[in-house]
Amino acid sequence: MEIFEATLALLAAALVLSALAGKLAVPYPSFLVVGGLVLSFLPIVPGVELDPALAFTLFLPPILFEAAYYTSWRDFRANAQAIGGLAIALVAFSTFAIARVADWLIPEMPLGAAVVLGAIVSPPDAAAATAVLRRMRLPRRVVAIVEGESLVNDAVALVIYNFAVAAVVTGRVSASEASLALLVTVVGSLAIGLIIGWAWTKLAERLTDPLIAIAMSFMVAFGAYLAAERLDLSGVLSVVAAGLYFAWKAPTSLSADARLGGAAVWRLIIYILNALAFVLIGLQLPQILGDLKGYSLATLAKDGAVIAGTAIVIRLAWVLGFSQTLRLISRASRKPNFVNWREAIVIGWSGMRGLVSLAAALALPDTTIDGAPFPARALVLFLAFAVILGTLVVQGLSLGSLVRLLGLDQDSGDEEEERLARIAAANAAIDAIDSLAENPALPREVLDRIRYTYSARIPQLSNQPTGDVENPSHGDFADAVRLAAIAAERNAILRLRDGRTIGDGALHRVQQDLDLLELAIKGHRPAYSRASWIDLSNRVAGRGRPPRAV
Repeated sequence: MEIFEATLALLAAALVLSALAGKLAVPYPSFLVVGGLVLSFLPIVPGVELDPALAFTLFLPPILFEAAYYTSWRDFRANAQAIGGLAIALVAFSTFAIARVADWLIPEMPLGAAVVLGAIVSPPDAAAATAVLRRMRLPRRVVAIVEGESLVNDAVALVIYNFAVAAVVTGRVSASEASLALLVTVVGSLAIGLIIGWAWTKLAERLTDPLIAIAMSFMVAFGAYLAAERLDLSGVLSVVAAGLYFAWKAPTSLSADARLGGAAVWRLIIYILNALAFVLIGLQLPQILGDLKGYSLATLAKDGAVIAGTAIVIRLAWVLGFSQTLRLISRASRKPNFVNWREAIVIGWSGMRGLVSLAAALALPDTTIDGAPFPARALVLFLAFAVILGTLVVQGLSLGSLVRLLGLDQDSGDEEEERLARIAAANAAIDAIDSLAENPALPREVLDRIRYTYSARIPQLSNQPTGDVENPSHGDFADAVRLAAIAAERNAILRLRDGRTIGDGALHRVQQDLDLLELAIKGHRPAYSRASWIDLSNRVAGRGRPPRAV
């Protein structure tokens, strides 16, 4: 009961702080960390120790799965070069650059422990990136690069971390073993995630209860993570692979009410998990300080500021240099340019660290293989916390001002793709209705009225004048025709997505409107003839199974 009450109290505090962050118009991850830090020093607040295993297993799978679901695979592929440069090359470079600075700054810290510190703080946090960037109007490629990077970099950093910890604990390390293990980890983790995503998609196609489908989606996230971890692979990559695969198949494997209900449930759960995670980060400082002895607060503050500053500067310099290099290469090959210098600054400044770094630091073993204390463990823990706090507060609170100062704004690509998708969907609906009109036995008046609603929509989307739109007559047949038209619209936007004409963002927005319209039609007349709907769907589709109707 005490654990339950403490959890409720912690959740209530997190939600109150989130609400205050919204009122103050500041990113809630930064505000929650500061709020948790303040709460940790209040005498009425008991000490809260974050179990690293719990942090990895409870928070990471759903946060990564949701982020992968809303990641545009087309944009991910288009920016794969930039994402790889940040998620792989920058993580590796940051690890060893921070290690060298820590080794120089703190003579009593062994180089092995410094490398462990570098691996801990090198990857930006997926939850922090998505929580901050999704509330800003930024160019699509900036968001795609930062979110895509955050899906991969944790896995890279954790592989380096595991080998660095093993080297410190056992006293030996093999570069060939590390390279082979990295290859096996990447291939095996992606394979597990894709298999689980494929199996879940096949199961979802047969589920008729949307509540079961929504609940099962959470099991997929946790299942992909735990299956990979059980095999000593990367749960992070496995979850990302499962999320990306399922996102690609969801428009055809889930019913409309499962998609709409799932989006609402997932949004709520992710918000709660993020709120709890960032408050828990702030609450860890007293425990971390309690393990430090023989260091003055001034020395700790100086060392923490230097390491945090190093992490920020390294990322900013790397992104600026890397972006200019890619721009020169793309100019020579006459391919589209990479981000400009203003966008590169925003990407460089978006490297907030978070829960993964803290959990990795807390998971450090207490002793080496010969029973000696893990070298500088308490100091590594504190410096990792300093980087997390510094990046979340300094970068998180200033990112919005930086975006406004640089004059960046959301490009028109998303709106144009959405408009294109809606026009294509309306044309597909008209074609579907025309195919029905070829049957003289069907009521032509109803078909003409429904067709007119779509015909009038196209000039509106094209910014052309149009007349008043009549309301189509109601009835079982009219509802069935409209549902068949919606099915044709879905097929049209999926063809655009599959052909990379539009991204997943435009697909999700148009699909959501179609799902809402479908449920409104079914809710308006729950007694419509399902047999006639399936018959009409088959006539419209002409091939394959009809769109799902739950």
